[in-house]
Amino acid sequence: MNKLKKLLALILMGALVLCLALSVMSCGGGGSEGGEGGEGGSGEGGAGESGGSAESCNHFDLGGDGKCDACGEDFEEELTEFELTVIAKDGEGNALNSVTVHILDNGYEMDSATTDAEGKATFTLPVGSYMVHLTDLPEFWSSDMKSVEGNEKTVSVVITAQDNTPDGSAEKPFFVGDEEMELTIPESESFTFIFKGMNRILKVQGAGFEVTAEGEKYTDITDGMMQVDIVGTDDPYSNTSFLISNVTDVPITVTLRLESQPGTMSNPLEATLDTEYSADIARESILYYTFTAVADGVLTAHTDNEKSNIVLTNLNSYADSGSSDGASSIGIAVKAGETVSIKVSHTDSAESYNVAFTLTLDVSEAE
Repeated sequence: MNKLKKLLALILMGALVLCLALSVMSCGGGGSEGGEGGEGGSGEGGAGESGGSAESCNHFDLGGDGKCDACGEDFEEELTEFELTVIAKDGEGNALNSVTVHILDNGYEMDSATTDAEGKATFTLPVGSYMVHLTDLPEFWSSDMKSVEGNEKTVSVVITAQDNTPDGSAEKPFFVGDEEMELTIPESESFTFIFKGMNRILKVQGAGFEVTAEGEKYTDITDGMMQVDIVGTDDPYSNTSFLISNVTDVPITVTLRLESQPGTMSNPLEATLDTEYSADIARESILYYTFTAVADGVLTAHTDNEKSNIVLTNLNSYADSGSSDGASSIGIAVKAGETVSIKVSHTDSAESYNVAFTLTLDVSEAE
């Protein structure tokens, strides 16, 4: 029994010694300050500069005061995350409240938040590079995306949103679509307008105004209406602009609308069977027709023009005939009531080329 007690006492003492040693090592405990322990265990020891191969302290700072809680030394923890503050403002420096801030990492959204009354939104993010942009802005407003580098504990970035509300200026023109627009132009002032596409007819009702379009000035108003043909750009996504000027010394009210030229995609010509259609078509242009089938069958377009190009598209089934590619006949299956788009163009290098075609409907080939 006594031997067992001695054995337990030795084990307990060994555990205490091991704990003490580990505690000293965790804080670099090495040299014994002024102790005796020179070479061979005799003689006067050094001033604590040597005396063991101690490891450095594994610093930790739970208190957040910049000092190690174990050894008291100053140290900086490795940066793994940072706090980002985004401030949304308008062009005059005013805070934008209740807009949404989005944080993107390689195109994927990491986080989002709504700005407060000061235009601020705050995020805690892993260290890295991000893109920031705004949504839920007022109508006609826009803002660019901004890059952010998260390499400090706190990072702040300001994003400015622009008010693009149309006012008729060259920088913020009015957009004209298919809907009629009415507005008042102050005395002796001009408003700028834009539209997309090409081959449009501008109709303006009113008095005391003139129109400037594609470098030409128009003043002829007949029965209160001016009509101007504007070719515009052949890029359907770019803008064509025109100007309406008040030439009086009092405010005037005008009503304007745009219409597509006949034969364009949005205003195609109507075609019938067994009728020859002939037109001079400008180079790289397309003349559009439509035909509505009165019975099931195969609709065929016939042309003798060597450089013609005719394509039939069933607008109900989305079937496409392919190109006629010169003098030939090309057909497409239709059912009664279905509408076919007929696109007519050519491959000639001249400014214009005449293309003639005739439509027939063979009901005997109906499925």
